[in-house]
Amino acid sequence: MSTVDTPRITRPTAVVSGLLAGAAALGAGELVGGVVGSWNSPVVAVAEAFIDRVPRPLKDFAIEQFGTNDKTALVVGIVVVATILAVVLGLVGRRRPAVTRLGLVAFGLLGAWASQQATGAPFHGVVPSLVAAIVGVVAYGILRRTAPSTA
Repeated sequence: MSTVDTPRITRPTAVVSGLLAGAAALGAGELVGGVVGSWNSPVVAVAEAFIDRVPRPLKDFAIEQFGTNDKTALVVGIVVVATILAVVLGLVGRRRPAVTRLGLVAFGLLGAWASQQATGAPFHGVVPSLVAAIVGVVAYGILRRTAPSTA
């Protein structure tokens, strides 16, 4: 069974490609989320869905530890986790770029799902997350195509 049909890229290039694709996706989601008042960015949508589902003792712990900055700490945590996962996806893309693309789509779908969890959320609130996924996949494709390959 063949493991690779595409040229491999170096580890540092893979890391940078994953980071840049993830940053482009998050940036696009944030930008589009700010266009319409009823739309949340994917990060905010995931944060709100998380808050709604976390057990009360964990909420109380976060409030005790971070005070009025508890939501800011959650958003920072989400961005840190997204950054780590973008690096992992970039590294996976060295051998399996399709898996990286699917991972970026999965991030977008998670944001879209989260955007629909609030009562009365407009269906079109999924737009920022879907745009983020598309931008992430396109950015990764461009970065992957233009990256120098190893022998």
